[in-house]
Amino acid sequence: SWSSLAERADRIAAGILSATELADNDVIGILGQTSADWLACDFAALSAGLQTVPIYASLHPEEVGYAHVDTKIKLVIVDDRGQLEKIRAMRAGFSFFDVDYGADQIPLRHVVVINPAGIAPADDWESLADLEKRGAAQLEELRADMLRRRTAATPHQTATYTYTSGTTGPPKAVIQTHDNHLSMSRSVESAALLDSRMREGGLFLFLPLAHSFGRLIQFAAPYKGIPLIISGIPSL
Repeated sequence: SWSSLAERADRIAAGILSATELADNDVIGILGQTSADWLACDFAALSAGLQTVPIYASLHPEEVGYAHVDTKIKLVIVDDRGQLEKIRAMRAGFSFFDVDYGADQIPLRHVVVINPAGIAPADDWESLADLEKRGAAQLEELRADMLRRRTAATPHQTATYTYTSGTTGPPKAVIQTHDNHLSMSRSVESAALLDSRMREGGLFLFLPLAHSFGRLIQFAAPYKGIPLIISGIPSL
């Protein structure tokens, strides 16, 4: 249910805030396929007054690295071993559109892996399960700060950066505010995109959550109380 997802998002938010020092409006990246875990992590970061950058799972290490430098991502949540390897590759430095980016230009401090199968224990990552467990243990201690961050956020504050695809030159980040998300969510029924009658059968979501329409569904579905049936592209 959406209420149970909200409870999980609180645990993850506490885990994120205890993972590394993050100021209000600092930026969190999410790299992977569409999943319930992505939704929980995205809502967790936003609810803690942070900004999120959704990153397509198909991007190459240098493209992932550019998003980190461009938006100053401090913590990134990735799907699995394959995505972790992209992070490790770009953290050493990379070239993109004839510009060299050194390791000292990459502000990333912490990496979280949703599915750690096949990854050897190391100091440069932790599992989402461990982060969530720590967040649950520290939730009451951090709740006041989480509430402060949440109430300090304004409708006009940047919520997310969504990168365009198919442009010439480096990708361009489209800034979306909390008010943008609310406005889209309020208008979906009048625009005949989503209907409250979908509450019975639910809505099938397979679009990447780095896609603008995928994000519209991500925010509009809980706003309208519509269940989501989620599948990433590889499992279709």
